[in-house]
Amino acid sequence: MILNNPERSYDYRKKVMSEINCISEQTCLSDDSLKVDVSMAFSALGIMISWINKPDNKEQLEFICYGASMFLCGLSEKLLRLMYLKTVKSDSSKYGNLKTEKLMLNDLLRESAPMTSLFSTSHKQGLAYFLICCGSAGRNYRNNLAHWETGMYPGLMTPYLTSCLLWLFTDVLNSVYLYFKTDNSSQADSSGEH
Repeated sequence: MILNNPERSYDYRKKVMSEINCISEQTCLSDDSLKVDVSMAFSALGIMISWINKPDNKEQLEFICYGASMFLCGLSEKLLRLMYLKTVKSDSSKYGNLKTEKLMLNDLLRESAPMTSLFSTSHKQGLAYFLICCGSAGRNYRNNLAHWETGMYPGLMTPYLTSCLLWLFTDVLNSVYLYFKTDNSSQADSSGEH
C-alpha cells in the first residue's frame, strides 16, 4: 500500500488535499466538510496501517478495515453527489428541481445520470461494478459493507479491500479534479486568458 511508505504517503496526502481544495473552491462549498472528511479518512488509514503488523490483532484489524472501507465508500459517494449537483444546477432546465438528498449511489452511477461530461458510460459501469452491482455482476462493496450482506463476512475485512476502495476513491477524486482543471482551462482559453 502506498501509505506504508512515509515519503509516498506524504506525496499522496499532499496531492489529495490539493485536489480537495480545488474541488471545494469550484463547487463553492461554504464549509470545510470535504477537507475534514479527507483528514478523517487519512486518520482511519493511518490507524489501519499501524495495526497491520501487530500480532494477534485480527479482530481489531478487521474492525478498523471495515470503518476505513465504509468511510472511503461514503467519501467517493459524496464526491459523486457533489458532481451530480453541479451538473444538475448548470442545466436546471433539463433536470428540474431534483431532490439530491434522496439520490442513491445507483442513481448517481446509472447510464442516464447527468454526469456524462465527467464519467463515460464505461467508467460509470466500472465504478458500479465495484461499488454496487452492474447488472447481475459486480463486487457490490458499498452495499455489502453498509448492509452487511452475504459475502462480506469479517474474513474479507482486510487492508486489501481497503486498498481497493482507496484506489476507487482516488479514481473518482482524480476524475472530478481533472474535470475542473479542464473546464477552467477551456474557459481561460475562450476568454483569451493564460
